[in-house]
Amino acid sequence: VAGWERDAVTEGAVEFFLGQQQRAGNWETAPARSPTVGSPFTVTFLALRALKHYGKEEQVRESLARAEAWLLKTPAEDTEDRVYRLRALHLLEKEEAVEVEVAALKAEQRKDGGWGQMKFLDSDAYATGTVLAALVDTGVIAIASPIYQAGAGYLVREQKADGTWHVKKRTRMVQ
Repeated sequence: VAGWERDAVTEGAVEFFLGQQQRAGNWETAPARSPTVGSPFTVTFLALRALKHYGKEEQVRESLARAEAWLLKTPAEDTEDRVYRLRALHLLEKEEAVEVEVAALKAEQRKDGGWGQMKFLDSDAYATGTVLAALVDTGVIAIASPIYQAGAGYLVREQKADGTWHVKKRTRMVQ
C-alpha cells in the first residue's frame, strides 16, 4: 500500500511466508487472540497479499494454488473470517466465491446498521468497520450505497464524545 519496492527484506519475508504455510494451504498464528489474531483467514489474507505483491510468480504459484483450494473449501465461522475470506478471494480473483461471501455479509447486517463479531453478539464498531472497509475495498459496494450508509450511521451513533468507540472484550479475563 505504501509503495515499498521489492528488496532483500521483502525477499526474506516471502521465503518466511512460504515456509510457514500449512499443508492445508492456509497460514496460522499462535497464540490465537480473537478477533484479529484468532482467524486463519486474516493471517492467510495478509500472507497472500505479501506473496502476490513481493513474490516472483514462479516462486509463489504453488503456494497461491494451495491457499486458493483451502479458501474455496473452508467456510467462514464468524465475521472476522468472512471479512478476510472475502478479501483473500477477491485478491485471488475468485469472483463467484466473492459474490457468495458478499451476500452472506450483507445478510448479516443488523437492523441497527451494524454487524456483530459473531451471530450471537451485538453489533460493534470493530465488526462494522471491518465489514464496511472490506466491502468498499473490494469494490462490491459504494460509499453511497444504503448498506454503507446504514453501517456508517451505526458508527456515528455509537461514537463516544472523545471520538472513540467501545468494543466489549472477547478474551478470557486472565489477560
